Amino acid sequence: MKKWLKRSLAAILGLSGILVIATALMVVFSPYGKHDGHDYKLIKKSVVINAPAAQVYAYLGNSDNAQKWSVFVDHITTLNSDSVPDGQKGSVRRCFVNDDEQGKRWDEEIMVVEPNQRRQLTCYNYAGFDMTAGDLRTEQLYEAPEDGKCLLSFTLFFPEENDTLLNSLRMYYKAYDIAAVFEKNLGNIKKLNE
Repeated sequence: MKKWLKRSLAAILGLSGILVIATALMVVFSPYGKHDGHDYKLIKKSVVINAPAAQVYAYLGNSDNAQKWSVFVDHITTLNSDSVPDGQKGSVRRCFVNDDEQGKRWDEEIMVVEPNQRRQLTCYNYAGFDMTAGDLRTEQLYEAPEDGKCLLSFTLFFPEENDTLLNSLRMYYKAYDIAAVFEKNLGNIKKLNE
């Protein structure tokens, strides 16, 4: 075999090995994975807020407040508030990353409401993103570890039918950025509610 061909094959094998190792490390250390209390993979970040769960639940049920606490979303517009109150099951809203409503945006519908305990939303209709992974679910979980305190958690996960290998790889990759946004948002919500 010619020298240049051997060198080319060695370089390709070396790069492939690096790619495999980098992917394995990304998966192992990703914030996306199994978490206590959940039997599926997800991103989950939490914060304890010195305020009652009912207060925090009401605060997050008002889409206008997103302008104050979100470091990613500029504003949220409700799309069916004439028939379904904001924050309630069936409420549909559009999330805009930019003030001028150009670029990144997506829609959410509140699917599950358990007052002062949980909201689950489905996210869809993405526009302007370089990478998407289909429909996603996100939750706001409210627990009361002590009187007058709220353990607020944000989660993001795939519905079972969308948890494909390709979508999981995308999520493992993007989970670092998403987890950082969750942490900042939770910190802001804590400050604004204490």
